[in-house]
Amino acid sequence: MQDILPVALQASHATKLIDLLSDLCSFFKYLCSPTLEVDELEHVQLRLILTLCELQKEFPPAFFMVIVHLIIHWVDEVKLEGPVHYRWMYSIER
Repeated sequence: MQDILPVALQASHATKLIDLLSDLCSFFKYLCSPTLEVDELEHVQLRLILTLCELQKEFPPAFFMVIVHLIIHWVDEVKLEGPVHYRWMYSIER
């Protein structure tokens, strides 16, 4: 999904929305990578906050529930617990 969504959106003509969703996809791709750099996590979190602020301008307020806000805190969780792929149950449940 992190790789396919930006490519699928290229057919759309809303370039600002494509850029914002591509930034969001790149955040998830970076967060799910097997190796993370602690110094870069701060930069990634700041870029994510700016991306979510821009998305709030594009989408209606009903889209932004608490769960969308929790994405910001995932970076702090990664700092405390390590890479995400060690904790996810997706591969076992699949």
